[in-house]
Amino acid sequence: TSMDKLQQELDMVRGKGGSRELEPRYELARAQYQAGRYADAQENFVWVWQNMAKVNSELAGVRLTFLASEICDLLAKYPPARARFSKLRDEAELPHLDEWVTLNHILGEDQLTFSWLDKVKNDPSQSAKLKDVAFALEPLLIKAGRFSDAAIFIHDPLLTLTRKYQFAKEVFHEGDSSNPFPEDAGRIYACLLAAGRDAEAERVAQESLKLQDSMEVKEALIFAAAAAGQLKPSLLARLDEVNASKTDAAGYNKRGAVYLKLKAFDKALANFSKAIELSPSDPSYYDAREAVYCGLKQFDRALADADHVIKIYPNSGRAYVSRGYIHLKQKNETKALENFEEAIHLNPHDPLSYINESAVYMRLGKYQLAYERADQAIKLDANNAGGFCNRGEASLNLKRYDDALADLSKSIDMGKALCGGENFYYRAMVFDALGKNDLAARDRKTAQELGFAPDPVAEN
Repeated sequence: TSMDKLQQELDMVRGKGGSRELEPRYELARAQYQAGRYADAQENFVWVWQNMAKVNSELAGVRLTFLASEICDLLAKYPPARARFSKLRDEAELPHLDEWVTLNHILGEDQLTFSWLDKVKNDPSQSAKLKDVAFALEPLLIKAGRFSDAAIFIHDPLLTLTRKYQFAKEVFHEGDSSNPFPEDAGRIYACLLAAGRDAEAERVAQESLKLQDSMEVKEALIFAAAAAGQLKPSLLARLDEVNASKTDAAGYNKRGAVYLKLKAFDKALANFSKAIELSPSDPSYYDAREAVYCGLKQFDRALADADHVIKIYPNSGRAYVSRGYIHLKQKNETKALENFEEAIHLNPHDPLSYINESAVYMRLGKYQLAYERADQAIKLDANNAGGFCNRGEASLNLKRYDDALADLSKSIDMGKALCGGENFYYRAMVFDALGKNDLAARDRKTAQELGFAPDPVAEN
């Protein structure tokens, strides 16, 4: 078999090291993973992790991105591998901080990294260490919604922007069709806004448009600011200009997302509908339009979109999750559960289905079942803030206040805005139950600032 052939190729060079051993090891690890031979794949992935950068220093970035992602997939399918990679993480902490950060992420323990960052980010003596982990840490902070923390890596915004522009030109020169500059410019701009460095942010916006005066850059500035929760009034003029221009389906979808955040439902609906018109087979565009219809309480139209996606993709678990969510918004718990169960049947490894089921059981007052479903979501994805939020809420209702406090705090540590304020709201209730009213008032205020409004049905 092809697996035997790969094994033979490795046996011929085993122990010789270098690229001669790296390549067959890596290929065999991937093949073993695909074949479900996870224990064998683990051994080869460990070897590749330990040796890739030693064999070729230019592969250091690949190791911390693509290889790390493949190891994440292995851990999801083969939990026993956690012990081996946890040991590698513990050994890496002091001499190789970038490895430690990446392995924390692989293990679903980003909170360890964020806790370390919170201790050192304002200490000038730690600047060298922060520089060492920028490559690995910055995308994690962005993903967690910690844009202000990501700004600590931007010491000279205009110099950083210029370097990103020069890199983009080199990419184009080498024939790559994608242009990373607009997204890079938007990210720098959003991080500076989140950090309160408004004057520097505006200079970055102006310089970005000087370097590349395009609609892509204008859109990126707006979309990134929206993602960071930093839609300033000065951006609305740019938003109107962008809205008047033509774009592709992805562009209309991004515009719609901005208008949805602003609760400008009519404009959001127009943009999502245009995205669907240009790309009628992309299910994510229907999902987005369903959210608008739910916001407008036009549930029949939302369900029509969900039914259409299921008709196109009958084996898509996410399509059933979307339809179940609409039924949940309609307060039809029976149909919501039916759809989430079908989603789990189609894809038992998707944590979103379990998170949504926990929300249904929470509303039904079946708190132990809600806890168990959220716990399953966490087992599938230990970096999912929603899973910890739901498990914490279930523990609160079960009067297990210490457990609730730990889970809700962990959810918040993963990213302040990831749950839209829900985790702050329920942690406030935990603090009330523990008699810590000052802390409860602070969390309740934060939840309100993040726009969270409790479900009146669930609260009753």
